[in-house]
Amino acid sequence: MKKYRSFYPFLARRLRPLRWEMNCACYLLDSQNLLDKLELDVDEIVNMKMTQNEAKYPVDKAKGRSDKYDKL
Repeated sequence: MKKYRSFYPFLARRLRPLRWEMNCACYLLDSQNLLDKLELDVDEIVNMKMTQNEAKYPVDKAKGRSDKYDKL
């Protein structure tokens, strides 16, 4: 067992990202299942949000700035 002790930290570092990726995958699957049950189209929702963001943060005013949208 002693010869494997140095391997455990390496293994833990390798598994942390995998655990994070698996959690993200679970959230994505749950979200997709909810969208399916509610009969919503993800492309339509994303396009609506992008349109809102374009109106709220015009590129010519917001590019390269971190000001709040009402201060632009």
